[in-house]
Amino acid sequence: FIFVSFLIYFIASLASSKRAPFDLPESESELVAGYHTEYSGLRFSFFFFAEYAGMFVIGAIQVALFLGGWCSPLGAIDPVYMLIGYDPVVAGMAYFNGSIEAGAQAAGLTGIADNMGVSAIGLIILNLYSVFWFVAKTMTIVWVFMWLRWTLPRIRIDQVLYCCVKVLLPFILVMLAGAAAWIWLVPQGEAVMVGDQLTHRLGHLVSKTPGAQLTTQCVLAVIGTGFVLSFVITMALGWMGILFKDSKQPRKSLFEDVMPVGREIAFTAGSAVQDTKAEQKSESQQA
Repeated sequence: FIFVSFLIYFIASLASSKRAPFDLPESESELVAGYHTEYSGLRFSFFFFAEYAGMFVIGAIQVALFLGGWCSPLGAIDPVYMLIGYDPVVAGMAYFNGSIEAGAQAAGLTGIADNMGVSAIGLIILNLYSVFWFVAKTMTIVWVFMWLRWTLPRIRIDQVLYCCVKVLLPFILVMLAGAAAWIWLVPQGEAVMVGDQLTHRLGHLVSKTPGAQLTTQCVLAVIGTGFVLSFVITMALGWMGILFKDSKQPRKSLFEDVMPVGREIAFTAGSAVQDTKAEQKSESQQA
């Protein structure tokens, strides 16, 4: 349910940030007024910078909510984690039982590192490594935003309303109900002490993953890996000239034999009229 919710949030974020195919308020190729034509230079760059800054903020929210935030996608088997001796489960338990806060009050950075099971230098490396992953994930979202802008055409306002009101809104309500039912039906593992309270909602930190959840994660991992590999293979084949005729560009037209495109082809009525007149003149001379 969270996976589908991420896709819905991603589509809604495109519309919220006025990115293609939901860029109706801007429509640079259609509008003859507005800041695209009335501003230039530094003033236009401010508008452009604000748009891309908004994309980065939206991407950061998606990373924090759905893509693991600053954590490495490899988890506990990450080479950097193993090098500095960092265990995410131990650090998570130290945070929830309050020992990290107590260590910070007692000995500052050293106390935090000791309660997390790493050295002070290891904690600094961990923070820098976490910043790298957070920025990398966010920039990947921004890159996908740009990719879609180059790929998808703009849709009409009635299509935007249909997509948002009649498709995305019912879907996200179903995902909300499904996530609630999942938490209710799937066991959460052993109880965990959070401060002075006993909670079952963090049992996955110290107990084994339920079978249904593990199966779902494996299936989604296979699907995600397949998508990524298909994109990479498509780009590689296109670059090598195997998928497309040109070595670096896709086909100029889907119907090159019927509808040729290029600088060598002229679609002007004048040339066609001149050719017709030339044929008529040659026929009259022969007659």
